[in-house]
Amino acid sequence: MSLRERVLLVGGIVAVLVVAALIPTASESVPAVPSSAAQLGESGAGSTWYCAEGTANPGGRATEEIQIGNLGASSTRAVVSVDGGDAIAPVTREVTVPAGGVARVPVASIAPIAEPGVVVETVGGRPVVEHRITSGTDTAVGPCARGPSAMARFAAGTTAKGAELWLALFNPYPDDAIVDVSAITEGGVRTPVRLQGIVVPRTSRVSVPLHEALPRVDTVATQVSVRRGRVVSEISQHLDGTDGRKGVALSVGSDAARSRDSAWSVARSNSWIGASGSRSLMPFQRPSTSAACVKP
Repeated sequence: MSLRERVLLVGGIVAVLVVAALIPTASESVPAVPSSAAQLGESGAGSTWYCAEGTANPGGRATEEIQIGNLGASSTRAVVSVDGGDAIAPVTREVTVPAGGVARVPVASIAPIAEPGVVVETVGGRPVVEHRITSGTDTAVGPCARGPSAMARFAAGTTAKGAELWLALFNPYPDDAIVDVSAITEGGVRTPVRLQGIVVPRTSRVSVPLHEALPRVDTVATQVSVRRGRVVSEISQHLDGTDGRKGVALSVGSDAARSRDSAWSVARSNSWIGASGSRSLMPFQRPSTSAACVKP
């Protein structure tokens, strides 16, 4: 039994005891561990990653593959678990990654379902976990989160004609979660009713089509606020080439705005080939009423 299976079992037992004792519960948020970009697991220690976005059913919007790398001198043992909610029990597969090696695990080979939430637990070596999504001939690779966050911000996306913007909300825990989603556009802050009070059931993943709730918006920044429970948030952007932009992108949310004099290191910005040639964009979100100066 993996560490995560023991946690879910204990959580279920606690829930039963609470109900049996008829103890009332408060609706306040549960403290959560901040999420982050892909990180190396500590050598020899156990580490956990959470991969929210991606599909595993035939014809899904973003076929998902888990990629587990090992930069250590000894092997890494990894347990890949796929959650599908109450409809199916978590399905697991154990993988051994040799020193300096990479293991690639198609999620569909474990559980071919439409809404998979993936948890990767590792022991030994120096592991790092990412995932790849494929939509048609387009592919994107991004880091899996190291934990849930009470708030996640995404600097920019688009719901212009020919674009789809999907928000994946993954709850790998034994208690239900509730989230509110808001958007910052050129016209100000928007909080569509359909994006408030979204319930993410225990051990399940919920997909939210932001392009349906916020249609035809050139640039939109998204904020996910967890009202109750714990959630991992991730966004995928799909462009079909209607306006000259084509491709798919993957982004895990930032759990906090940076303070003054902060710096970012970016390996590559979003880019595409349009009618006028190659273009690159570096989006920033300012979740405040005051201005900010950004220097490249």
